[in-house]
Amino acid sequence: MQGRERSSFVRSVGEVVLDSLHPPSFVTGLVLSLPLLLALFFAFKVESRALTTLSLLSSLPLTMYVQARLAMNGLAGDSSGGLFAESGGSLEEVIPVFGRLATLTAIWCLPGAVMVGMWEPKVRALSRFPFPISEYPPVLLVVYIGMTLIAPFFLLTVAVAASRFAEVFSSSLWGSLFAGRTGEVFLMVAAAAGAPCALFLVVGPWLSATATKAPGLAAFLGVALGLYVVGVAVSIHARLCGVFASVVLQTATEETVPDVDVTPQGPPAVTVSAEEISKAWTAFASDPKGAVERLEAAGAGHGPDARVLHAAALMRHRMGDDAGSLEAAREAIPLCLAAGEPKLAAELYRFHAAEAASLRLDHVQLAAVGEALMVQGDPQAAANAWAHSLAADASDIKAYKGLLKVADQHLQKGEALDRAIRIYDYLLERAPGSPFGDHVRSQAAIAWKKTARP
Repeated sequence: MQGRERSSFVRSVGEVVLDSLHPPSFVTGLVLSLPLLLALFFAFKVESRALTTLSLLSSLPLTMYVQARLAMNGLAGDSSGGLFAESGGSLEEVIPVFGRLATLTAIWCLPGAVMVGMWEPKVRALSRFPFPISEYPPVLLVVYIGMTLIAPFFLLTVAVAASRFAEVFSSSLWGSLFAGRTGEVFLMVAAAAGAPCALFLVVGPWLSATATKAPGLAAFLGVALGLYVVGVAVSIHARLCGVFASVVLQTATEETVPDVDVTPQGPPAVTVSAEEISKAWTAFASDPKGAVERLEAAGAGHGPDARVLHAAALMRHRMGDDAGSLEAAREAIPLCLAAGEPKLAAELYRFHAAEAASLRLDHVQLAAVGEALMVQGDPQAAANAWAHSLAADASDIKAYKGLLKVADQHLQKGEALDRAIRIYDYLLERAPGSPFGDHVRSQAAIAWKKTARP
């Protein structure tokens, strides 16, 4: 079964992989290598076994923090933000995700520690190479090690999807995240493992050729490549977990929204030709009232027509007949959307945005109008439509994400920050339990800081 939400995740995988190949991944790899570099320093310069061990042990929590940060970015829809980007939330918001991930990781490692203790002689024998042929590894331990290769994807996804600590132990959360999505989990693992391998296959021959003539340069480039590949692998892994959780949470939210069928029974009837509508506009220049009446009469003889009502609403608006234009737009906008003409619907909505409540559109229609307005490059009118959609139904994820996109654009451009703050506040007020609430709060805090600058 391949639904719309799964297709959305599949499309996101390629975007995440491409964005993870950008330079910030090298910084991520460099940060992750710090414990190893410190361990080498303490081992060979300071000659302190305790500090060396402590440095090596710090690599695991550091890696989990980096994963938590990048997964939060992925949850917020940011597939390119580096380790220091705050698109996924502030430090205070990342720490709970890190805590949940650390707890789940400790729980997962506990059975492994028990099994190693139970079969210590076999493990010691198998750790030698080549290991004795007479020694067969315990089947349960082999299965556990195999599962450990993919367990981090499950653990991080649950950690970033949970809204509180207790939810990581909820079977309903695990079921909602992974039930029926085996193929997508496989795709996530394949992308995280395949991209780094592909990098080695592409760059490896060039490094080998360089090593024959400049061994020192090849060694330096090899270390740099290793750091970059580590950063790419961790970035893809963490961001995909966040995107995966985001898609599932969005699906769960949309499933709570009742489907509203805005399509009329049967295709819209073609009643008046484009040529007749063009003639009406020509006549409108000399006889506005007569042109509107003749156009409406022509359409009334065959039933509602989206194009006729659209033209009539525009004509009445230009005549100054606001009441007549509003009435025509009230009927035309749903018909335009049903006829696959969102551009026409958006044009009518723009003229009546101040009296949007009088258009009597449902939240599905308002969300569609908002999308059309955004495509036309009118974020202010789009935000108006999405705000009315969210007012009609606080669980409308499309309207929520649309408003969030508008506010984030204002924030990124550093303009209309007061408008961005109003949108963030409205989102927190209308949908305080949204999975994107942490991102909204962090963005609002950034906007407030920018407005406070001299």
